Amino acid sequence: MKAENWTQDRLKIEYVETGKLNYLLIGTLPHGERIRKKFLTKELAKVAKQKIITDLGNSIERYTDLTLDQEEEYKLAQTLIEKSDRLPEGFTIIQAVEFAKLNFQPDVAVGVTIKQATDKWVDILEDANRAKKYVNDMKAVGTWLGEAFGHDYPVASINTEDVRNFLSVGPNATGPWKGKVLAPITRFNHRHRLSLFFNFCRELGYIIKKPLNKTIKVPEIPQKKIEILSHDEVADLFKACENIRPEITIPYFALAIFGGLRPQELCHPEGKQVVQWDNFIIRPNGKDCAVEVEGEAGKTVERRIVDLPENCIKWIRPYLKEHGPVVPLCYEDWRVLFDCVRCHAGFSINTQEASRFDKNIKEVNDKNTKSWVQDVCRHTALTYYFERVRKNKFIAADWAGNRPEVYKSHYNSKVKGTLEQTTEEIVADFYAIEPGPSLAA
Repeated sequence: MKAENWTQDRLKIEYVETGKLNYLLIGTLPHGERIRKKFLTKELAKVAKQKIITDLGNSIERYTDLTLDQEEEYKLAQTLIEKSDRLPEGFTIIQAVEFAKLNFQPDVAVGVTIKQATDKWVDILEDANRAKKYVNDMKAVGTWLGEAFGHDYPVASINTEDVRNFLSVGPNATGPWKGKVLAPITRFNHRHRLSLFFNFCRELGYIIKKPLNKTIKVPEIPQKKIEILSHDEVADLFKACENIRPEITIPYFALAIFGGLRPQELCHPEGKQVVQWDNFIIRPNGKDCAVEVEGEAGKTVERRIVDLPENCIKWIRPYLKEHGPVVPLCYEDWRVLFDCVRCHAGFSINTQEASRFDKNIKEVNDKNTKSWVQDVCRHTALTYYFERVRKNKFIAADWAGNRPEVYKSHYNSKVKGTLEQTTEEIVADFYAIEPGPSLAA
């Protein structure tokens, strides 16, 4: 296709049912490059489309080669240009910036307050059916900003120095973290959520220039190392379950280690809906079994059906019930059992609460040297399942309720063969951990 024959009709916005980002911008650019991007709302997709058209119409240079100041100037001009039809044709990026600065006035809703912007943001997220926890986390950003600057303070009046002080933990901090010691990941998350808020405000025209830029940094987050349980550690956990309320602990660890269910899907710390025995689906052959995870039980609002491996089914079959939660305990009581199982399996724990259930737990714990890694049960399940489906990230992600790109980056190449065993044999041994003789092996 010749560039001169290209028209903006070749860029289309479509609505798709699946996933969280339901609006799809698709099409072909003048030189044949295909574009496919997803957005939360139709408004954001339209803005992205207009940016592409403006870029192409003005024959601009790529601003990634510019200095930070030039990049910010370009972004400001780009927003102004999109709101006007007065830009002469054939302008380069530098000419466009100068023309915009001289001729255009900012066309933003200057009077929009922090509270109004936050309420609008929450409405859009809820309309997009985002998870309640995610919506609450994003709403907290606006609440904190309102407490720092005033809920009726205009969003457009917040500048870069305001944001720097807001995110700071030092003596000049204006945010809720003044004087606090925060882990790097916590500070990173706060900056990320604040960035999302200002992105939203810019896309809807509440602000022209985003006050949170690259000069505001937080400590870098090291790549999280995914740990998994060994064959012997899994066997030890099930051995420990045999003497600690097995009707509760065995189904829990089976569904977590072999089925990949998240801890909060089996026992939620806030008492929300969790996986019930009613959610189990027995296949017509009477052998295969799956569990349905939906609603507040999952990390997202998306429903998923988890087909359970054969050994997982063998572990839970003796305890299958018609109704009720898999873990019929409050979160605090369940944590006591959870700690006791881990301790008797050789992992170090805090024995303060566990001693209520087992008076000898401290003596056992004193001999333990292994540390328990958060979410290790789920990481183990997802890692082995990835190998089982021959590293097909789409099949694995659908099973786990994850995004394919996240699945491949986190769970790839964690199970490796040795001189004694191939990778396939190691995976087969994992799925051969069953009740009875295999557990004693």
